[in-house]
Amino acid sequence: MEESYETKEDINDDVWRLRKWLVNEKCCNDILPYQEELVTGLADLCQFQQSLVEQMTESDDFALVLVKNLKELELERIRYLLKEYLRTRLRKIESWLFYLWRDKEKWSLLSSSETEYTKQLHQLITSHFERSFLSGLPEKLRTIDERDGDNPPGNLDDMDEFVFLYAAKEIGNVTTDPSSQVTSTIHIRKGEVVCLRYSVAKQYLLDESAFLL
Repeated sequence: MEESYETKEDINDDVWRLRKWLVNEKCCNDILPYQEELVTGLADLCQFQQSLVEQMTESDDFALVLVKNLKELELERIRYLLKEYLRTRLRKIESWLFYLWRDKEKWSLLSSSETEYTKQLHQLITSHFERSFLSGLPEKLRTIDERDGDNPPGNLDDMDEFVFLYAAKEIGNVTTDPSSQVTSTIHIRKGEVVCLRYSVAKQYLLDESAFLL
């Protein structure tokens, strides 16, 4: 029986990467690029492994029962990470719907399904507001503008929050605040944890040389 179309090392590496992208999403006030290749690959793997498990007949052989149980546990672990990754991104979309709607450039960071969900959710919410109370207001007050008043904390315009960054690779000298007139740099070595502005840290998330904590 064919065991898998990927080596165990490849699978573990993909699972590790997905876990880090999940943590990155949870720890920053930003929408990061959707990891389509990674998600699709692990989803296909789950489907393939599920077919293998279903082919394993009931047996009194302890070794076979153990192998089947381990495969099922591994499947549940990967499925949980996939679901949590997708749920985390959907929660961000729902929380920052109007910011995303205003900044269409960020749509390139979404999957096709997320983009469609954003469009449908925006239409449903605006239609509900219009039917519920906006239609009864003077015309100049009917526009939904999320920028009225003070910007709430945690919106997609906030790129200067401080985050904790773990260096998975040697990064070297980093300018801690490029906008400052006083140049300040730190040297980041592999395995170190540093506190940086998200606007500085983001590039290292994208090339996977570091991840958030």
